[in-house]
Amino acid sequence: MSPHAVGSPQASGPSRVLLPTALALTGVLLGLATGVAPLLVGTGLLAAGVTLLMLLRLDVAVLVFVVASLFEGYLAQLDPLATKLLSAVVVASWVLMRSRAESVGMHRVPVVLVGVVLWWVLLVSTLVNAPVGAAGVLLRWAGFLAVLVVLVDVLLRRLLRPEDLARTYVLAATAAAALGLVAMSTADDPRAAGPISDPNDFAFYLLPALPLAIALRRPGAMPGRWDLAAAVVAVGMVATVSRGALLGLAVMLVVGLLSRQVRLRDLVGLGGVLLAAASVLAVWQRELVLDSLTQKTAIAGQNVSERFYLWDAAARMVLDRPVLGHGPGSFATEHTWFASRLPVDARNDLDVAHNTYLEVAAEAGLLGLAVFLVLLGVGLAGAWTAWRAGSRLGAAVVAGLVGTSVAACFVTEQFFLPLWLLCALGAVLPRLTSSLDQPPGDVR
Repeated sequence: MSPHAVGSPQASGPSRVLLPTALALTGVLLGLATGVAPLLVGTGLLAAGVTLLMLLRLDVAVLVFVVASLFEGYLAQLDPLATKLLSAVVVASWVLMRSRAESVGMHRVPVVLVGVVLWWVLLVSTLVNAPVGAAGVLLRWAGFLAVLVVLVDVLLRRLLRPEDLARTYVLAATAAAALGLVAMSTADDPRAAGPISDPNDFAFYLLPALPLAIALRRPGAMPGRWDLAAAVVAVGMVATVSRGALLGLAVMLVVGLLSRQVRLRDLVGLGGVLLAAASVLAVWQRELVLDSLTQKTAIAGQNVSERFYLWDAAARMVLDRPVLGHGPGSFATEHTWFASRLPVDARNDLDVAHNTYLEVAAEAGLLGLAVFLVLLGVGLAGAWTAWRAGSRLGAAVVAGLVGTSVAACFVTEQFFLPLWLLCALGAVLPRLTSSLDQPPGDVR
């Protein structure tokens, strides 16, 4: 055997020296860096550890992303790209998992197929129109479509049960609502926000947490943690004073009553909780409540005129290019060309249509809007099937999708998690309804 063969002392000698030396140097450098900037190094090591764990455990990656999405405003203060980086880590973790795991027939899942069609419509619209800033918006679409695929795959593989995902979302929403209420009461902010900087967007995130919390409670049991979570979420949602979300909430409660997910006495109890919370807040923060109501009343007319201006511009863009629209991201840069008039003293950044469907139609055409609606419809149909089979979670997803779809008429929410999460749950629940009690799978 050659003296330089693998495993000989001559070959292994350098590696025996280099590896300990490299580790020692790394330790010295980390020690010096910690002495100079301990907080920065500690944060970096924590971030590196969490990232590594997320890459190795797809279920952990998904849960971290779901929680982080409800605190996007706080993360944006640390780094504007934080949420996007987390979604990239989730997708990378999924790719690593798929490289060593067998397929579960994702190509036969209707919501995934519709998502692929939507991606191609967006891509063709971009190539045809080449609007300014299209690349960034197209990447946002790609990110959420990828998250949809990952959620469906994770649930089908039983790496996570639908209940696990629902519990995580509800608990995160409860914490976010509580923080929003605290921020409202201590920072002289007349509307609850904080974890999500815009109160309307914040309300949209909280909206689906209410039916999910109700679905998680045990029927007939005494009020428990999920009832408390539902109450906190409901109070936080009302404190946002978001008219679109409140309308979605009203429709959602009607659906809950019709599906027998919510009993009339439960609804009365929830109303009592809201009334009690409003009374306490009115006594504790009287001036803040008066400021909130006064401000909302004062700007209501201005906001309505702005919305009509934006909706008119979006409708004119659709009529101008009805099939493929003006391309992703075009509304922000082109809507002023199609507006009949600009509102006087505009109070807000008029770069979104404040209507998910009109904005999708303006940018991706009626074809893109049709595919987007089919995506929502497939998720709703799946949840409906699961509800008819006796799934309480299916009823919650039906109510959540109906409520968020109504609220989306007044806000632009295609780039926020709730719609995509509910569509993923609705898509897989019919396949899992008969075996929801089975433990999660072992594939990581």
